[in-house]
Amino acid sequence: MKRVLVSVKSVQRDMDGKDTVVELISPGTSHEKGNAQYVRYEESSVTGLDGG
Repeated sequence: MKRVLVSVKSVQRDMDGKDTVVELISPGTSHEKGNAQYVRYEESSVTGLDGG
């Protein structure tokens, strides 16, 4: 397993066409199993998905 820095960027567009950009940068891990690549990271409280 390798330690990695995961960056996820999301763009949400409202009904008026205004974009809101949210970017999450979090430490995580990466590993390969068979022909698949897996990335694991923890959500933060900033996204509202911190698992708490």
